[in-house]
Amino acid sequence: IAMGLEAGEISEGEFDITILPVSELWDFRTGKNEVPDPAKIQTALKKVDRNAVLLENGKLTFSSEDTMIDLGAVAKGYISGRLKDYLKSEGCEGAVINLGGNVSTLGRKSSGPFRIGIQKPFSDRGEVLLTVSTGEGCVISSGIYERCFEENGTLYHHILSASTGYPSDTGLAQVSVIGEDDMLCDTLSTVFMLTGKERAEELIMEKGYDVKAVFTGRDGSIIFFDPDKGESRLNEGDVLDVEQQRGQ
Repeated sequence: IAMGLEAGEISEGEFDITILPVSELWDFRTGKNEVPDPAKIQTALKKVDRNAVLLENGKLTFSSEDTMIDLGAVAKGYISGRLKDYLKSEGCEGAVINLGGNVSTLGRKSSGPFRIGIQKPFSDRGEVLLTVSTGEGCVISSGIYERCFEENGTLYHHILSASTGYPSDTGLAQVSVIGEDDMLCDTLSTVFMLTGKERAEELIMEKGYDVKAVFTGRDGSIIFFDPDKGESRLNEGDVLDVEQQRGQ
């Protein structure tokens, strides 16, 4: 919850863990494929306010009875991080944890680095856009292609702006964040989808986040951002070598 609240601050409200009243109106799972009534979206938006969430000394309270929280953009990263901690405590020397879009690696393979495929947006499951060669760390992606539908030529997807109540429109199809902190990378992948590439790069520099990012545009462009080296353009099928072995 603390991570979610921080994400709300850095995104200037585009990300908000109290988005649930709005996201409940959107159905991306049953195939109904209907855009909600605009009046209902506006009514639900009045219940979205991260400032109503108070977290102090491990105690959580809501200042409004309308407050509902959705930790979907944070929880998988938290879970994979705790799984990795557990495996380490049990003496595991190497592992891959795959929670679907969230891939976390522990230790190192005897045969060399881990090779993690990034899904190609709007393609068959398992069709790889890029391959990331890495040591211990994580590669976590968010995209608009898993839960979506099209109506009257417009694509609607599940990454909703907390300021508008509608799917974000930043020109991005996918963001993959590469680093060592699973929960941070999971959260930032969604935040960056909402803020867009330019602001995402600014946030990495301003906050000093120890992450790298791959931005896939809806136009098919692939941009890799390393805070130490800046931007570089990649091509489909490239292998991206980003040694993230803990302790280096």
